[in-house]
Formats: sequence, structure tokens, C-alpha cells
Amino acid sequence: MHALTIFSMRGLDLSKLESRPLPAGGLGDTIRAMFTADKQFPTMFVLDVLGATTDTPMQNAIRHLQEENTFVRVLGSYPIE
Repeated sequence: MHALTIFSMRGLDLSKLESRPLPAGGLGDTIRAMFTADKQFPTMFVLDVLGATTDTPMQNAIRHLQEENTFVRVLGSYPIE
């Protein structure tokens, strides 16, 4: 999967990108169960994208990420004015 390309091809700017190991237990275990054995140590990415989830390009990017079998959770939306 090319997550950065998914945002770039829609003209969406990232203001922050961090990678972190998945935590043990709870949500981390749920996400790990989605991966095959060849991906033993999946990483989670936390990113800030400039745009609102109500914007069509952002909705398309989120949908595209989900189609790539990526776990996506939107923690907040901060529209740009």
C-alpha cells in the first residue's frame, strides 16, 4: 500500500506523520489479527491531514485506504477556512 500516494494524488497535505509500533492488547491485538503471518510486527501510523472529513477528496482518500485493507480511525476533523 502506498498511503502517502493516496493523499498526494488528491492534493491533500500532511502536516504530521509518525510511525509507532502497535500497542499490545485491545485495539493493537484486533489490528494484528487482520494481518497475515508474514507481517508479524505491523506498525500504526498517526497523521494529520489538512482538510475536513466532509471534503470530497478526504472522503475518497479514507475510502481508498479502507479498500487497501487498512485499519482507519478518524480521531478528529478540523476544517480549513
